[in-house]
Order: sequence, then C-alpha cells, then structure tokens
Amino acid sequence: MKHNKRGHIRKLSSISLVVAAGLLINIAGCTKAPDESSAPSSAGLNPTISVGVEIAKPVEHPFVLDVVGQAEGSRVVQVKARVSGLLEQQLFSEGEIVAAGKPLFLIDRVPFELALKHAKADVLQRQNLFEQSLREVNRLKPLAEKKAVSKREYDDALSAEKVAKAALDSAKVSLEEAELNLSYTTVTSPISGFTDRAYFSVGNLVNSNSETALTSITQADPIWVRFSVSESEAHRLKATQSTNIQLVSADGNELLKGGRLNFSSSEVDPQLGTVQIRAEFSNPEHKVMPGQFAKLRVEAGKSIVFKVPQVAVVQTEQGNMLWIAREHKATIVPVETAEWNGSDWIVAKGLQEGDAVIVDNLMKLSPDAAVTTTVVESDPTSSLSN
Repeated sequence: MKHNKRGHIRKLSSISLVVAAGLLINIAGCTKAPDESSAPSSAGLNPTISVGVEIAKPVEHPFVLDVVGQAEGSRVVQVKARVSGLLEQQLFSEGEIVAAGKPLFLIDRVPFELALKHAKADVLQRQNLFEQSLREVNRLKPLAEKKAVSKREYDDALSAEKVAKAALDSAKVSLEEAELNLSYTTVTSPISGFTDRAYFSVGNLVNSNSETALTSITQADPIWVRFSVSESEAHRLKATQSTNIQLVSADGNELLKGGRLNFSSSEVDPQLGTVQIRAEFSNPEHKVMPGQFAKLRVEAGKSIVFKVPQVAVVQTEQGNMLWIAREHKATIVPVETAEWNGSDWIVAKGLQEGDAVIVDNLMKLSPDAAVTTTVVESDPTSSLSN
C-alpha cells in the first residue's frame, strides 16, 4: 500500500510540472505578441492636419471706443439766502425745471421795508443839510472876497459843505443797500435747470451766513458725461482733430448725438492707469438726467486693423489668441481684439499682413503641429461697417 501511494504522488507531481511549463510558454507568447504587432509606426505619432486658413489683409476701420460714463450737470449752483429772516413762502415744486430768474422763496419783507423807509428819510435829511451848507458858502463867498468876513469863517463854511456832501453820499449808499436787501427777500434761481429738494421748510429762520443752502439748481442742458479711458486712448483722442460722440442707452437706443470733448485730465490715475475725459451734449428735451449711467460710442479717426472670423479666436485666461500657419506648422500668437463686426473680430494688434489665420480644426491643433493649408475666402457680406 505504501508503495502504491508513493507512486501516485510522483505521478501528480509530474502532471503539475507539465501544466506549469505550459502556462509559462503561453505567458511568454502573450507578452511577446504586442512587441511585434502593436508597435505604432513613426508616421502615426504626428499626423499632418488639414486646415483652412484666411490670409490676413489690413483694412481701414473707424477707431471706436465703447465706454460707460456718468452724466452730470454742466452747472450746479447752491441757492443761499443773502439776507437773514423768516422764510415765508416756497414758490416752486421740488424737482421741477425752473428758468433763470424765477422766484423760489420769499423771506419776510417787513424789516427790510422799514429799513428802506429809514434810509430814504436819512437821505432827505442829509440832502437838506447839504443844501443849507451850500447856501451858507454862497452867502459868505462874496463877503470873503470883500474881506467883510474873516477867512476862517469862510473856510469853516466850505468844510461844513464838504462834510454835508459826504454825509449825503453815504446816506445814498445806505439807501441803495436797503433797496438791495429788500430785493434779496425774493430768492430767485440764478440759472435754468432742475431744482433739488428744499432744505428749509417755511417758517424757519434762515441766515445769510449759513453754510446750508436753501436748495440747489442743476443745469442739464447742456449735459456733461464723464468717463475714463486708458492712457494710450486718451493720447489718441487728444491728437484727433474731430470726434463723433454718441450717447446710447443700455438697450442700444440712441439718446444724444453730436457730442464734443470739453475736458481731458492732465493726470493719470496711479491705481487704475486711466485718464478722466468729459463730453458735452446738447440736451434740450432732458432725455438724460444728472447721475444717469449711459454708454458712449466715441469715433476718433480711422485705424488700420485686420478682421478674422469669430470662430478663429481662442479665448484664454491670458487673453485672445489666434492659430497661425507658418512654414507648415501651427503657431499660436496673442492678439488684441477691439470689437465684433458682424461675424468677425476686429484685431487691432498681433497680426501681420499675409499671416495665414487658421479657421477650422482648431481642437486638433497643438504648438508646432504639422499642417496642410487650404485658403478659405472670407464672406463678402461680413464687410466692415462704418
């Protein structure tokens, strides 16, 4: 029995060795096959990509700036009391448009009417005293010539006449001042424009020395619009002899046209690198209110640019890019785009005349990828608009 068991064990061991050897041969065969059959050809690593290109051609295009600005009154005047007194009436509705010279407030007139009567009486008194001194001089003059009176008496009469004349002149000035103060009790609008709210209610005592105004008037015709541009754009605007400026609403409708630049700051904002510019528009219908935000479209001459299809522009975190075919290789270059024009981008910087701009198969491209190009003609309907 023992002999049979040992023989059986030897037989199983021999079978196991044969099976293991077979597995090793199969594994070796499997690992060898990929080395022989799946190795890619050198031609398949960098296949040539067929792309369509448009040849960059310079064109003349209006230099246009689209910026957001804020309107402000061309004149803002604080209306203050010029005499002190009790505020009796308010003669305007807050927020309404008033003409220059329109009465806005009435201040109690009684004290100033009394002051005017006193000034008139004083003038009358001084006038009589002056006439009296003048008669005295006329009486003494022939007597002094005959030496019938002393020279000193005549000189005193002349001095009294001059003093009376000065007192009369002073009284007349006081009369004019009293008349002026009485007129100041009617507070009028110094300019035409929109009224603000009244800062004092009727019944308050107002003071001519107060720093607080009664109200304010903002002139909105013409209207000013302040905006900011880059330093280079500001230089171009200054150098351009004529500009065409329009003001449009948020939905693109024209609000005002025919604007002109009336101010350009001589300083650059050190934090933003921008320059303050101001435009002036005629605003007779008051379509634009002070404080309103609006979009300005500023045309300042013409510039040489390129147009490329929108699909050709690659937008990245570093800015807009274009794929260019150079020496049968794809090269990506940064560009400065200005605006859309139909189905095209206007490219201001970064392109050169004759550059082959790749317009399709952009997803397959990588730097220095081999390409074959086919020139694609641009759509003639997407011409530049002036």
